[in-house]
Amino acid sequence: MADRSRLWRLVRLTLGIAIAVLALYFLISRLVRDWRLIPFHELRFKPGYLILSYLILLGLHFPLGALTWRILLRAMAETVSWGKCLAIITVTQIGKYAPGKVWF
Repeated sequence: MADRSRLWRLVRLTLGIAIAVLALYFLISRLVRDWRLIPFHELRFKPGYLILSYLILLGLHFPLGALTWRILLRAMAETVSWGKCLAIITVTQIGKYAPGKVWF
């Protein structure tokens, strides 16, 4: 039985790594293929707005998302710490940007 669970963990790990490598391959190959189509001469970078957006993301979006998770779970009679809710919301946000939304 222990051998079977070890084998299952190895299969899951291998599959996870294969999916991640495949996703990175497609992302990088698409970027390389379409690099010349990016209008770099039209792009304007404003560092102040970038810093402000990260402050809003880290200071408001994630904490409020964690609070929302906590309220929803409490309404379903589940008690989860704010830190655990913060972990849930940050991990699920990664899934929004995974190709094909596989991990969402």
